[in-house]
Amino acid sequence: MTKYIIHGGKTSFKSDENKKYFTETINLPKNKINLLIVLFAREPEVWIEKFEQYRKIFLDLNSDKQIDFVLADPDPKIFTKQIKEADTIFILGGETIRLIKHLENIKNLKELFKDKIIAGSSAGANFLSKYYYTINGRKVRHGLGLLDIKTFPHFEAHLTKELKELKNYKEDLPIYTLPEEKFEIIFN
Repeated sequence: MTKYIIHGGKTSFKSDENKKYFTETINLPKNKINLLIVLFAREPEVWIEKFEQYRKIFLDLNSDKQIDFVLADPDPKIFTKQIKEADTIFILGGETIRLIKHLENIKNLKELFKDKIIAGSSAGANFLSKYYYTINGRKVRHGLGLLDIKTFPHFEAHLTKELKELKNYKEDLPIYTLPEEKFEIIFN
């Protein structure tokens, strides 16, 4: 069974909730973990910087786990191999459409994710869902549908009109409202 951890955004903020999120991301019964960091939602120019930033966040957890960090390669063949070798896949937010363009041509992505931990923040949660609400575009968009859910990252309580729009869009599916620094776990 795959463990999906969807996060509302702002993972770089130091908070107890984010610490719990990162701890849950490496919560495996083994001591040596292969962690694949996917930065496709960001511009390639910042990948190395972001990789190092999140590598440090994981190392600062002071976990007893030995973590081998791997930066996701944009070449689909290499990336597919990296997914197969990973125990945990951390997908950072950014632009959902940019992320989807990188991932939509990976064959059997849901099958490749099987029995792994998939942790996605903001855009990393949106692409997993069937539908999501984007604050920047102020509309409902389509994810890759690996999970039959609707997501609303960066959610705030006053966004009732937008939440209703997502709720009424196409089909009746579970909605995950994800405030910044908060996360939900889904087993599928």
